[in-house]
Amino acid sequence: MFGFKLELTLRAALGLAEMELAAFTGGGGKTAALRRLARELAEAGRTVVAATTTKVYREQFAGLGEVVVSGDYRSLLAGLRRALASGKMAAAGRETAPDGKLVGLPAQWVDELWRTGIADYLLVEADGSRGRSLKAPAEHEPVIPGAATLVVPVVGLDVLGRPLTAEFVHRPELVARLAGAAQGSPVTAEVVSKVITHPRGSRKGVPSGARVVPLINKVDGPAGQPAARELAEKILSAGEIRRVVLASCGGKQFFCSVAGEVSF
Repeated sequence: MFGFKLELTLRAALGLAEMELAAFTGGGGKTAALRRLARELAEAGRTVVAATTTKVYREQFAGLGEVVVSGDYRSLLAGLRRALASGKMAAAGRETAPDGKLVGLPAQWVDELWRTGIADYLLVEADGSRGRSLKAPAEHEPVIPGAATLVVPVVGLDVLGRPLTAEFVHRPELVARLAGAAQGSPVTAEVVSKVITHPRGSRKGVPSGARVVPLINKVDGPAGQPAARELAEKILSAGEIRRVVLASCGGKQFFCSVAGEVSF
């Protein structure tokens, strides 16, 4: 029997410890979830560094404090320390590309930042999905720092019922292979669950000892909650995951609950 509990914060739903290096992967609102969590932590008086190991548009980190950009690790570290001396949040990147995207840090740099204890929380966008709500990782993905303590695979609930095609799914051929589904067929809760729990799906590249807490995003309003609960139960039933978060991180009204193997 799985329990469901309404939570007031994403921080509580994810079950964060006092210090975490959290990597967000998958699709369907990674940046929105990262931004929401960073603001919650800062409002609680904790220090946060947001970063990416892939690429994001610089404006996606707007509102998360000073964005420190440097191709030299020591300069980056010094810049982040200055930024955090005057605020609770800062963001980091290696350079700004001609298309305006912030080029991510090498995973080893993130590990080094974690070892310095520069902030209570390092929140890292470690995957790209081209705006799609579901994806499966290619050989070079995701880029999760080895020191990560928490991995949050994100999926958008709005992908359910959509065709398993490139219009709605990033790398649909890989999703189809992992889920044993036909390309073009409707994306079901079973398909999503198989991708989330597969060792070459959302569990790929997770460091030893890191917790995996999937986040079902875009649960917009009461109408979406039954489908989200069904999906959470399928993920939990596979036996590899112990906690699933259901949320609406980017909508007008924030919603968050947690599903797990215990009664709340």
